[in-house]
Amino acid sequence: DAVGIFATSLRHSGLIRATGVTVEGGRVVLKATELAEVNGRVEASRVGGSGGTVEVSARVVTLNGVVEATGTAPSAAGGAIVVSGQAILQGGTLDASGAGAGGSISVVASNLVEQTAVTRIRADGGTGAGGTVRVQATDASAGYVMSSAEISADGASGGTVQVLAPEIRLLAANVLAFLVAFVVSYNGHALLTFSAAQAHGWGVVARFFAVACLSFV
Repeated sequence: DAVGIFATSLRHSGLIRATGVTVEGGRVVLKATELAEVNGRVEASRVGGSGGTVEVSARVVTLNGVVEATGTAPSAAGGAIVVSGQAILQGGTLDASGAGAGGSISVVASNLVEQTAVTRIRADGGTGAGGTVRVQATDASAGYVMSSAEISADGASGGTVQVLAPEIRLLAANVLAFLVAFVVSYNGHALLTFSAAQAHGWGVVARFFAVACLSFV
């Protein structure tokens, strides 16, 4: 009722399922010294339907598949998912939700955590409390989190989401804020600052937008 794979480089694109026959069972460990690629599906559950434990670690981890440690039975709690490395690149789904309480998800790298817009991280609770999610880059001088992920830890009494790093860039929020600020700024300049110059039209908008985009460089 446990699966362990250890290698220098590890590439997974199929299905790994560990279903525990004891309370301590249902554990999957994927560990590589250099590269761990998870492009398939990993599932871990314990006896009684509660979520199991999944651990993925390597110097560089790429996650484009689905990792589940969900609690599916009535009132069952979600399990635990732990991803660690020097750099973690995620475009897939981590799910430790429970029909009862949510589980825990930890994505911790020393240098870089990068999560794309299709990344999903869920530690939701059903009838119980939401779970805990921690996304972190620990290096005090070079730690960097760049994320467009959808992260949730909802529940009957709420959960906890932490994003920790010396430098954090939440791309979806940045882009939305940029677009709102651009509209306000352009109209302010067009109607007030440069109103006498009659600076209007799509050509002016395009040039103003190009200059504003330099803030991302």
